[in-house]
Amino acid sequence: MVLAASVAALADPCDQAASYDRAVCFYREGRLTDAAAEFLPMAKREASPEGIRAFYFLARIRMKEGRWKEASVLLAEIYHRSPDFYRSWSCDFLLGECRRAMGKG
Repeated sequence: MVLAASVAALADPCDQAASYDRAVCFYREGRLTDAAAEFLPMAKREASPEGIRAFYFLARIRMKEGRWKEASVLLAEIYHRSPDFYRSWSCDFLLGECRRAMGKG
């Protein structure tokens, strides 16, 4: 019993979560490649509420990687899909940061 609990404690906590929560866990741990791999299929599901949040996290990942143009395209897509989400999650600020980093702001 104690051994099983010890082994469970060593398991990756992100792997214990559902897909979206796992992706956010990877993002928070700085495991950007793992996070992007989880978020990408979610972003492809347009009707999914998680899809728009996946776009947001993919944009944030691209920003952390210094891939400003890709991040700005993702942020523009968020606006296209959900202007309310774009405003409430401060995507305009993030897009401004991308433009500034590309020397356009």
